[in-house]
Amino acid sequence: MHVIAESKSQLRLVLDLLEETKVQGEFQRKETDDCNLTLQSYLYEKSYYLKEIHDCRETKTPHLDQVLQKALEKQKLDGMQPDLRLVGLVNINQLSLTESAY
Repeated sequence: MHVIAESKSQLRLVLDLLEETKVQGEFQRKETDDCNLTLQSYLYEKSYYLKEIHDCRETKTPHLDQVLQKALEKQKLDGMQPDLRLVGLVNINQLSLTESAY
């Protein structure tokens, strides 16, 4: 009789341990799913912004190009060092214009 009671006690301990492990697994799975969903959201957002940046770079801006070119020429005439930010913008816009010509 004592052996049966001991076996039932051990079985209860194993079942409790199994239930606890199951609960921990579900909790960890939920955390992993939440992190994965957040990652997917960030990747989608990154892709969206990269597409927007690409679209903006491809947008033709002839008037802006003229204004930037005049600003660079004025800086050269004034003996100033050209503003590298303006140089970069003019070069990017000219590159887009020359690529579209082909």
